[in-house]
Amino acid sequence: MANHLNEIIDPSQTAYVPGRSVMDNIRSNFYIKNLCQSKKIVGLLIFLDAKKAFDSVNHDYIRKTLKVLRFWG
Repeated sequence: MANHLNEIIDPSQTAYVPGRSVMDNIRSNFYIKNLCQSKKIVGLLIFLDAKKAFDSVNHDYIRKTLKVLRFWG
C-alpha cells in the first residue's frame, strides 16, 4: 500500500508518506509569510497539528474507504 500513498493522499499531507517531510510545510509557511510581507498582502496563516487524528476516525469508515480504493477485501 505504501507504493500508492502518493496517489491517494493530498500533496499537502506531508507526515507519514515516504519521500515527504513535514519540513516542506514549514518551508511553505515561511515562503507564504515572506511573500505576503513583500507584497503588502494582509492575510492569516493557520498551521494545524491534528494530534491523534487517526485515532478518532471510525474503523468501519476506514475499512469501507479501503474497499472503495481496492486495498481491502
